[in-house]
Amino acid sequence: MYNIILILLCSLVTAVPKILPLKYLKGKQLSRQTAEFLNIIPYTSLSIMVIRGILTASSEMLVPTIVASIVAIIIAYLKENVGLTIILAVLTAFICLKFF
Repeated sequence: MYNIILILLCSLVTAVPKILPLKYLKGKQLSRQTAEFLNIIPYTSLSIMVIRGILTASSEMLVPTIVASIVAIIIAYLKENVGLTIILAVLTAFICLKFF
């Protein structure tokens, strides 16, 4: 029972910061600066994950991590979908591990 309560509380803590802004901003016009700021958040989050991954990579994962990071940077620079960027970077790392 304790685990179920813990899972429900974790779900609530995760969902509230995502739901409240949507309810608050629904039907409101955002300024250009605010819209630009909200637009770059996914790329900022991705860059944090990439840098952390590079800095904490083990010796056998260093080359695949760097190659996948370069792929992610190029795709993000081309303004592609964040999901596509992550998928292609992971596939690149997988291919590097399998074949090199």
